[in-house]
Amino acid sequence: MHRIDSATASPTLPTPDAVGSPGYFSHGNVSAGVSYTVTTNDWGNAVQEEIVNVVLGAGETLDKTNNGQLLTSINTIAANVANASMLAGFYRYVTGSGGGGEFFERFPDGTIIQANSGTSSSSCNGDVITFPLAFPNNCWTVIAQESAPTGWTNCTIPTIFGTDTISGTGFKLYIARWVTTPAFVPGNAISYRYIAIGF
Repeated sequence: MHRIDSATASPTLPTPDAVGSPGYFSHGNVSAGVSYTVTTNDWGNAVQEEIVNVVLGAGETLDKTNNGQLLTSINTIAANVANASMLAGFYRYVTGSGGGGEFFERFPDGTIIQANSGTSSSSCNGDVITFPLAFPNNCWTVIAQESAPTGWTNCTIPTIFGTDTISGTGFKLYIARWVTTPAFVPGNAISYRYIAIGF
């Protein structure tokens, strides 16, 4: 695509004439005294610039030897619009620090990773955890761990984490702590954090 570059081409875009009555091209009818349609510079410039703006808007450089630039540009813009539409729903939200707080991010392939932290209030029945952002389809896996393992000194009071009943909206978190009795007891008031991956 290129702008007209003949010897008589104007170096600047002329100011258009006043708007006339919209119409269509006609070859006229000489015998009936109907003149053929005269193509004006306003119309020619409008068509040229409409095409040029598509090519330039797609990030292309005008190339007189390439007559496929309009098609290439339309395909590029269409792909960008599709990506923009998909990316419009992508967002990140972070609170807290040191690995705590709430986080979720959606990637271009549709994969969603989200994380959160909290404090357990569980019995043997487990805590029902709701995701900050529901997965549109499903959650593949959840990985949980202790977020403040102060009781792990010398490995005397380790904590075990398990997840179950995983769905697109949440999961069940089970926590058991080894105490010096010795025995495993339900993990109550234990700080945890988790990462969930889905789509």
